[in-house]
Amino acid sequence: KIPSSVSAVEGMAFSGCSNLKSVIVLWETPPTPKEGAFSGISSDCYLYTPIGTSTQYFKAGWDMFNYLKEAGLINIVVNKGGKVTYNDEVLADKSKEFVYAPYKSFNVNIAADDGYCLKKVKLNDVRIENDVEDGLLFIEEPEENLTLSVVFADENIEMGDVNGDGVTNVTDVVNIINNILKAENTDFHDWSADMNDDDVVNVTDAVILIHEILNESSKAKKR
Repeated sequence: KIPSSVSAVEGMAFSGCSNLKSVIVLWETPPTPKEGAFSGISSDCYLYTPIGTSTQYFKAGWDMFNYLKEAGLINIVVNKGGKVTYNDEVLADKSKEFVYAPYKSFNVNIAADDGYCLKKVKLNDVRIENDVEDGLLFIEEPEENLTLSVVFADENIEMGDVNGDGVTNVTDVVNIINNILKAENTDFHDWSADMNDDDVVNVTDAVILIHEILNESSKAKKR
């Protein structure tokens, strides 16, 4: 895979790489590869270009490939507490990027582990957990690169109980601050710390949690 940050493909760069089976390129506007850059590659090597750019690649001199396909990229991010299955690969507590055929619908299987539930699903920053039916997410004919984020939550942990000890108190605030400062946290539940549900754990979340703790303390004193 050649990222878009690469500015040029020099001559002989992949010359003689006869076992090369696929090249994924990410330029929306492709550079012209230098002479001999892909000489001697396998005759069945595929070139995958971003959606809607195949014509540009032919014009830019990438016609040394016998097979050229437009492709999308889907980056799947999963936290602990469940599994996501895509293209027969199971992801748990990790992220991975895949190439997919654009304009073709596909399914993603989502399953929570025992004691966990599905908390949040976002596709390109849009919440879609309500579209998951019986553990199946149907993605219809995508026309762009995708990021799928799946968050599972421990059923026994409440929002704000960052360390999962069953109590929401100043220790949880300290845990949020430690996370912001990149200090070590042995038990830290990102979803529980994201008090304003903006997918970022920062000072705002710590402030919201402090206010909630103070409010609960005030109510307890009145009782």
